[in-house]
Amino acid sequence: MASISQKSINTLTESERQQIAVLIESYFPYLGEDFIRSKTVSGPDYDVVLLKKKDTVLGVSYYKTYELKTPFHPNKVPVIHFDLALKKPGYKGKVIRKMGRWYAIKKIGIFFPFKRIVGISEITSPRVMENFAKRFPLNSMNFPAHSSATIFRFVQNFFSEHRKMDIEIDFNSCFDLRDPMKEEVTDSWNKYFKAKNESINDLFLNSLIFTTEGDQIFKSEKAYVACGYRAGFSKV
Repeated sequence: MASISQKSINTLTESERQQIAVLIESYFPYLGEDFIRSKTVSGPDYDVVLLKKKDTVLGVSYYKTYELKTPFHPNKVPVIHFDLALKKPGYKGKVIRKMGRWYAIKKIGIFFPFKRIVGISEITSPRVMENFAKRFPLNSMNFPAHSSATIFRFVQNFFSEHRKMDIEIDFNSCFDLRDPMKEEVTDSWNKYFKAKNESINDLFLNSLIFTTEGDQIFKSEKAYVACGYRAGFSKV
């Protein structure tokens, strides 16, 4: 039977580091050794959630949670940074959802669905953005114009002050993961990347996270910085 546990990057075993590195490389072969090292050896502080069966890593998710004042509510609320969430290829089951629910209960409590929560994530897939928008109905796609600048400053400060991550967010709410490059994803676009909501696909195309050349689709090294808010049962 599989079990879920939480570690930090510093407390991962060598076997866990190696298995996570293989997972990252299988999903993001273009990100290189420095990126893998930042997730497995040294880098920003994360709560690393592992789903394992005996010694086999079936899934891994990276989170960090804070209680902060935000632009969304006068009181402090939980702010969750969602980073990588990966499952072992071929393993069936709602791995990422299980890890996310386990972590939310651990950090916020069993009644987390009814709590006010802010989510922040760097997203490279329209489909992932679509899922994020379902969790956080008020999000960076539909912020009122008058609040966008305030939220932008909040997010930029969150990464620099709390996450100690040097991220320069541009006017499209994007940043470069590393040196610009392109990876063709034409054959996997419909299966792995495309959202059901065409406006989200358009957002990622207009932001140049994905580009088209004739019938070909390419993925760039840009990521979309999403910030969202859910009020639980409250209206504000």
